[in-house]
Amino acid sequence: MALRHALEFRCSGGDCPESCCRVGWRIPVDEGHYRKLKRALGEQELARLCEPLPPERRNRASFALLVLDEHGACPQLDGRGLCRIHAHHGPGLLPDTCALYPRVPSLVGSRHELQLALSCPESARGCLLGEGAVDLVEAPPSLFPADRKEALRTLPDDSPEPYVARFDDVRGAAYELLGDRTWPVATRIAFTLALADRLAGFFHPGTTSYSDALFDQVVASLGDEATREALHRQLQAPPRPDERLLAPHFVLEMLATRLAVPAQESFLRVTRAALEGCADPAGRRRVTVAGGAAGAPLELTASPERLLAVHARRREALPEALAERAEGYFENYARAYWIREWYFHAPSLVAHAQALALRVAVLRFLLLGHPDTARAIAAAAGPEPAAAGPLLDEAMVECTWAFSRATEHQDALFESVMRTFEAAGLHGIRHGLSLLRF
Repeated sequence: MALRHALEFRCSGGDCPESCCRVGWRIPVDEGHYRKLKRALGEQELARLCEPLPPERRNRASFALLVLDEHGACPQLDGRGLCRIHAHHGPGLLPDTCALYPRVPSLVGSRHELQLALSCPESARGCLLGEGAVDLVEAPPSLFPADRKEALRTLPDDSPEPYVARFDDVRGAAYELLGDRTWPVATRIAFTLALADRLAGFFHPGTTSYSDALFDQVVASLGDEATREALHRQLQAPPRPDERLLAPHFVLEMLATRLAVPAQESFLRVTRAALEGCADPAGRRRVTVAGGAAGAPLELTASPERLLAVHARRREALPEALAERAEGYFENYARAYWIREWYFHAPSLVAHAQALALRVAVLRFLLLGHPDTARAIAAAAGPEPAAAGPLLDEAMVECTWAFSRATEHQDALFESVMRTFEAAGLHGIRHGLSLLRF
């Protein structure tokens, strides 16, 4: 099984706007391919390519790390931005991470699955813009080479833990809820929040009160039109005064936290544009974005109040046709999220659902602040309105892969944010709806 865009993916190689081979990621080399490289290249050349990890930190999947140059690029890249090892020895010699990225192959019981990480520009483009991109389709066995079995995410099909055993039912229900286009996409995401919230009392790791009948009853209840209408009205209602600034607060905290450590130029670029106009002398949150005017860091003091005001103005400026186009992006993003991300890796099912709401809030903020979005709005009102849609497409694609690249490759970043939500008692459906209103 795969999302359709995963089968259609093709690496753009040297034409990539920010190649994964140049961004300074710590790339693990699995033990099997380390030994293959040693036989093919010899010890001296291997030493220039890989550095073995200390014995106490090694395992079969992460035995060594690729040695990068002073710019964070793999030294095996040629002048066209292509891999010399791949060119001279074929893909079989590449470490699992290099050979598979952005593919995320999995084995769920006996079923092979393939998803893509959206931190790759071509992956993000295919997922967000392709017709039927997130339709579920069969994945041919040839996509799962036998010599890379150890790189598969695995989920046994005989788990006695209900929280794991009903994995397909949970994400299948969320995937279906997100596909009902009779409702706005924010409302559909609210349906998944309600699903998680209603299951939370008895469906969690180590539960002693789980019931198949109750589980099925909760899932069925989300198919009731009256229930959906009530959730839609709840989302459309004005936020409570004490929740009005929750979304801009966490969007600001998410961006500031990520900017506190070195980030790729793509993320700095889209964040810098989105924060334009958000400076607030009365604010308390100091934000530093590298690469401001003349290379100097851009420093500003921001506040949730100012962020909310700027964001609201940008939302109002987006023409209806472009807002509808954006609905398609976020639908595809949300459906891909529930298939690709496994909920039991989150602190709780509610945290998993809420993490999607936070991602959407941050992405919407970045999208509306992107320079190409401003150009799209101008084009929509000009003599060539057909140019507006492609401009918005490019803005969303860049925001998505830049944001994914900056967050999904940072260990436990989202898990840390979600634990902050839970510790502060902000993990209920009301708080998720506040994020979706942003």
